[in-house]
Amino acid sequence: MKIPAIFAKYMKVKRHVPAAARLNRCVALVLLIITFAGWTSVYAQNSGPKQEQVGAIDDIFQKIETGINKNDVSLFAEFFSTQTYLSLSSGQTGYYSANQCFYIIQEFIKQYQPNNFKFSFKSKDKSPYATAVYQSESSGRRKKSQVFISLARSGSTWKIAQFTIR
Repeated sequence: MKIPAIFAKYMKVKRHVPAAARLNRCVALVLLIITFAGWTSVYAQNSGPKQEQVGAIDDIFQKIETGINKNDVSLFAEFFSTQTYLSLSSGQTGYYSANQCFYIIQEFIKQYQPNNFKFSFKSKDKSPYATAVYQSESSGRRKKSQVFISLARSGSTWKIAQFTIR
């Protein structure tokens, strides 16, 4: 005598589970695992730069510091993007090519010689940026300006997206 399914549940009688149903459960479990694995990898990719990328970000900011202190933009010119946004207290504001950025910033640094430039804050998340106070002297006058430099991914490398001294 076969017990109806509704009663089997209450009488703790095991029903026979067909092979097709077991296969469907296995397929569902595998799909669930694949979905979870895919979700965690997407989360890991979006959580911020990897360790080797953080090293590259630190290297870029270090080269910018050294270049400004040595009045030598060529030390970090390779990191200008094809369209970098510049905003300088001397009046230049807009999007410029890498070559234009080189000459504009080189002239700015010559005119406003920095005194021991150093970043005060560096963020190394998905959108890295650094800030500093730019202390300079020009024609016997001391001046303090706020610096903001942000990086953006360009292919597999980081490039300077914005360079502001105001």
